[in-house]
Amino acid sequence: MATYVLRRLSQTVIVLLGVSVAVFLMGQLVPGDPAVVMLGPAASADAVAELRRDLGLDESLWIQYGRFIERLVTEGSLGESIRTNREVLDEVLDRLPYTLVLAVLAVTLATILGITGGVVAAINRGKLIDSAILVVTTGGLSVPSFWVALLMIWLFAVRLGWLPVAGAGSWKHLVLPTLTLALPSIATKARLTRSAMLEILNQEYIRTARSKGLHEQTVLLRHALRNALIPVITIVGLQFGALLGGAFITESIFGWPGVGQLAVNSILQRDFPIVQGTVLLVTVSFVMMNLIVDLLYAWSDPRIRYR
Repeated sequence: MATYVLRRLSQTVIVLLGVSVAVFLMGQLVPGDPAVVMLGPAASADAVAELRRDLGLDESLWIQYGRFIERLVTEGSLGESIRTNREVLDEVLDRLPYTLVLAVLAVTLATILGITGGVVAAINRGKLIDSAILVVTTGGLSVPSFWVALLMIWLFAVRLGWLPVAGAGSWKHLVLPTLTLALPSIATKARLTRSAMLEILNQEYIRTARSKGLHEQTVLLRHALRNALIPVITIVGLQFGALLGGAFITESIFGWPGVGQLAVNSILQRDFPIVQGTVLLVTVSFVMMNLIVDLLYAWSDPRIRYR
């Protein structure tokens, strides 16, 4: 186990280095000159050239990347926003709590509804409720999130007037973006739980437990569901990281002031340091969540042997 942990940690370091290179090059390859963006299109060529020298943009890419890594490691700095002149990390951290609240609520809702739906479908295999859950989950995986978001706005905000269209400030503002983020995850967890439960319900130890006269609820919860949750644990962790990335579109549609909305606005305003910072944050979060899930999976299932 210790060898596996060290190997996964070393692999994570390599991945993070690759991510840093990709994020840095992304800022370099995006069309547009940061100096021109900062000074405006009316700035003279001499002023632009001077600002490029001050920012180190006239150096080679390798030198710029070295300074980027050095500043990140020693100062924890991702540079300054072109639009606000604030530290990128400060801008991102100001928005991060909004995105985390949205992601945690979506994961919690998806886990509860997904596991419950999967168990109900499995114990009623072949019945009407099983077919209904399969139809709903298929639709949840097939329909694009942005279309679901627009449909919810039209129904619950415009037609019924129950919920606000966009913004933040109360629990009502969380309902629509949380549902939009959670729906695909609910469908995935429900189908995965159903498959795992159906496989486990056919195992010998389940038939043995029933033959001993144990109550059906005890058989389902203590023996079947407990083992069926092992693959679900994996997908919960991975989808939490994925939801941070999926929040980009959802936050923009609902005007939720999180990291996703900050990233989209920064792209439109050509604020490249902010774009780099948000992409780096989401990617690092996803990589670290992968690592945590792998370690938890190895700890929770003693049958696994890593070499």
